[in-house]
Amino acid sequence: MSLRSLAVLLAFTPVVVAAQVPDSATLAGLTAPGGGKPVNSSGGLKSKGHPVGATGVAQLCEVASQLRGECGERQLPNVKIGLAQNLGGSGATAVVSILSL
Repeated sequence: MSLRSLAVLLAFTPVVVAAQVPDSATLAGLTAPGGGKPVNSSGGLKSKGHPVGATGVAQLCEVASQLRGECGERQLPNVKIGLAQNLGGSGATAVVSILSL
């Protein structure tokens, strides 16, 4: 998937899905590890806690580990690109990182 395709996917898919039925992508299993658009394969902050300041680093480590195929039971198949998004402080700092092979 190209970065342009990913940008289009991020820009339009969530809005359309959310506008039709709230949480429909999640309820349909689309965002689950076996779904077409997996999100938080590590369990996210609900499973790891929120180490302020280190959250963004943990997200990038998870994406890098997925790309390297080092995630064991939570490894997603055929990972070629990953995205980490982090909001810092009062929301004044926002970072989106896209990693690929």
